[in-house]
Amino acid sequence: MMQATAVAISIGQTSFLVYLGIALLIYGYRTRQVVYVAAALTIVGLKPSVGIVLFCAVFASAHLRCAIIPAVMMHALLVMVSAAQMGLMADMIGFFGAVSSYATEGGPANAAENLIGLVQIANLFGLYLNGTILLLVACGTAFLIGWWAPDWALLTISLVCIIGLLVVPLHSYDLTFTVIVVAPTLCARFFPRSFFLLMGFVLLFRAENLARVTGITNPDGHIFPGSLIETIGLLILAIATYACWFGAERLDGDPKSKVSRS
Repeated sequence: MMQATAVAISIGQTSFLVYLGIALLIYGYRTRQVVYVAAALTIVGLKPSVGIVLFCAVFASAHLRCAIIPAVMMHALLVMVSAAQMGLMADMIGFFGAVSSYATEGGPANAAENLIGLVQIANLFGLYLNGTILLLVACGTAFLIGWWAPDWALLTISLVCIIGLLVVPLHSYDLTFTVIVVAPTLCARFFPRSFFLLMGFVLLFRAENLARVTGITNPDGHIFPGSLIETIGLLILAIATYACWFGAERLDGDPKSKVSRS
């Protein structure tokens, strides 16, 4: 469905695995089975800047919070070799240091003009945002969403993922996993909101073609020219998904008292 995007499938690239992890997370939320949520967190944690946001959403859910313990244990095993060589604190400091400088250092591919989300918008105005602060904002927002509607599996995780993509500095190939959280929401129940979801989808998955045809692109974004249009698509998806979430709340009352909605 998605047009060919550089590095979407590549050695060491974990974005495609996140797709599987989020699918398991939705299933675990719907069925309240901790084992699936723990497996999902283990997988999405392979993309730390995405995984940590989803960890915060799960932590806010009282009946699934215990899934974090086995997931953390699995990740502790996975980092043992690196931690033995460099030290655990050095690994953690290195991660947050990399996130902090993601949009300003690390080569042209990681420059703000080639990223999606808020850093892309800020770059157009000559501003640079700190990646660590953005990650913390995304984590705090995910926690609040998870706390407010812990049982609305699809809508809750959809909103968390889209907010994460919009706030955390990421690339266009990280959009591959939006299919699993947004596509099922395109249903008659949320019409006409689903029209805007579809519009956002089109902008995400044909962004580079649209950028070449319309010229709507960041002048400096030569490596990922569709990043600006993808950011616009994410904004539309965020607004439309929130509208679905808010509309369902008005229809059914307090989300905390409901079972999985979608």
